[in-house]
Amino acid sequence: MNDIGDMLWSRVQQILGKFSESILEMDRGLSCNVARLAGGAFLLRGYLAIENGENEEVAIFVSVQRDEEHVVIESDVGFELGAVIADGPSVSIFSPVLCPTIDRGFEAWIEAFSDFLESNEEIIKSAVNRGRP
Repeated sequence: MNDIGDMLWSRVQQILGKFSESILEMDRGLSCNVARLAGGAFLLRGYLAIENGENEEVAIFVSVQRDEEHVVIESDVGFELGAVIADGPSVSIFSPVLCPTIDRGFEAWIEAFSDFLESNEEIIKSAVNRGRP
């Protein structure tokens, strides 16, 4: 695919995979899917979809776009129909070329994203259980 997207996906995939394990420990009746969408305007569009068996899906999204001078990383948690539960960390990193500055920016965002999931775990679990008996 692309170097930036591939590099970030390896880290995001690990974080989302670990988070999905935590969700499944809560309830083995849930279904989790970590995946990456390809192409389009995004260098990366990755997600963790959590389905509760009641036609409800909560997803954690990460998207990465690049223009001539910036790499923009955004994340959020929401329901499948688009309602946002929590805005995750985002960053715009100035980098017309790949350089050490971009790596530091990525590392800072990865840490913020991991912290975001940890601090919002109960909110996400509550959203997943919404509408369940």
